[in-house]
Parts: sequence; structure tokens; C-alpha cells
Amino acid sequence: MKTTPFALLLVASMAGQITQTPAGTVGSVTCGSFGISWLTCSFGGNSTTPTLTLNAATGQVSHQVIGTCGTATSFGPCALTGAELPNPGASSLGGIEAYAAVSHQWINTISTFGVPASTQPACGDLSNAVASCSTDATNASNISTGTLGTGRLPNSTGYTVIGGNGNATTVTSGATAYFGVGTTTQSATEAARGVPMPFACTLRGFLLLTVSTQSAGGTLVATVRVGSASPAGGPTITIAASGAGALYSDTTDTATIAAGQGIDIQVLNNGSGNSAQIAGWSVGCVPN
Repeated sequence: MKTTPFALLLVASMAGQITQTPAGTVGSVTCGSFGISWLTCSFGGNSTTPTLTLNAATGQVSHQVIGTCGTATSFGPCALTGAELPNPGASSLGGIEAYAAVSHQWINTISTFGVPASTQPACGDLSNAVASCSTDATNASNISTGTLGTGRLPNSTGYTVIGGNGNATTVTSGATAYFGVGTTTQSATEAARGVPMPFACTLRGFLLLTVSTQSAGGTLVATVRVGSASPAGGPTITIAASGAGALYSDTTDTATIAAGQGIDIQVLNNGSGNSAQIAGWSVGCVPN
């Protein structure tokens, strides 16, 4: 009987032996000592046609390869490092470097050395960018065509003038009369002269024109009314007894009126006779 040693091509240190009789019949087959812990060996089948079986040993670390990683010189399970990954190509996979994100930028290139680079996209990079993408549309001088929506229009800073014609009428002694916007007659009922405002504004610059002398017995008091009430500190004109016909004004006092509130003027004659003739009145309305 003789013993014939053999070597596995996978690993040089893996050795086993086959025992033969002189006539050539295999008597026994055994796996020798591998010298490695990550592989097991066994023989099966029969003595004429033995079968070699290799298996991974239990308890191995996941995500490793069999090779010579790093500075190793012998085969074994190991984890590849970044330096051992191939560089990427135009049509081949490879490793790339990590990249710290930069706000408002995108990755636009990855070199063949696996180095990414980023840039900030411009209007020309956007498939749905319109012509105004690169134009400051908040600057009116940059806008030459198009229609602006109402919400984009600034609030008016100019006056709206509200007024009425008194038709040179007088108010009887001790009476209160109301004059409305655009009317030429007075009324003792305020509801018949109040006109609703379509927008909110501040009332200021109250004017009253009379064309005759006020009664000697007392003053003539004209007040701008808001919602059938006299606003505290609102525009008011007082003409003294025997005051000459003239244009009178209150340019100091103001009142706020909301959209939908009514506006008119109230005229109270404290004189002993008929009041001065009222030719007309007006008040400025500055949008809020």
C-alpha cells in the first residue's frame, strides 16, 4: 500500500491524502489540515470515484471577499478598501469619492478618477424656464410688455375727492341738515344722504364754501360723518356768528372710513336766523 499526497489548486496549504493498494484501488480518502479557518473540506462518494466537497466555515463576517486586501500576501476573507476599487469609466462601474453637499448646487460631473464636482444651475439648465427667469421682474424698468394682476399694483398715494353741491341753500335756525355726495339738496334724515364708500381710506382736508353771511345769533357747525356718526377728532368746520361768506377749511383733523361705511356731512345752525348759504363741500380720501 502507498500513500499519494495531493494539493488543491485553490489554496496551496490545503493538503490531503489518498491511500491506494498496489493494484490501484483507492482504499481511503481523507482531508488533511488546511491551516485556514474559513473553509471546510470533506470527501463523499465511493472509493472508486471519491467526491471532494468544500464549504465556507460557519461564523464568517458578512460583506467580505476572498483575496489579498490591503497589504495581505495570502488569500483570505477581507473587506476591500476604497483604494482597491477601480476608477469609474464612461461605460464601467467604479468607486467615487464622497462629496459634501453645497446649498443650491447639483452634481454635474464625476471624473474618471471618481471625483465629483458641483455647480449652481442657471436658467439655461432648466427645461421649463421662461424668459423672465433671468430678469428681475420686481423692477418695473425691466418689464416692457405683459399685464400685471391687480394684486401687484401698488396702493394709490393720491387723493380721491368726495363732495356735494349745496345749491346755495340755508339751514333754518336751530335745525340740523344733512348733505350727501353728489346731491344738490339737503335732508333732515341722514339715511337719505349717506353714501357707502367702496374702499377704506383716511378722510382729510375738509372744505366748506358759503356764499352769504352766517346768522348773527350763533355759529354754523359742519361735520364729516362716518357711518351716521361723528368720528372722534374728525374733520369739523365752525363758522362764527356773522361770519362772512367764504371758503372755510379744516386741514388738520382726520377720520378713517372702512369700505362699505356711509359718508355725508352734518350741518348744525346755532344762529337765530337762517344759516349762511351753503354752496358746496368736499373732503379728500387717501386710500389706506
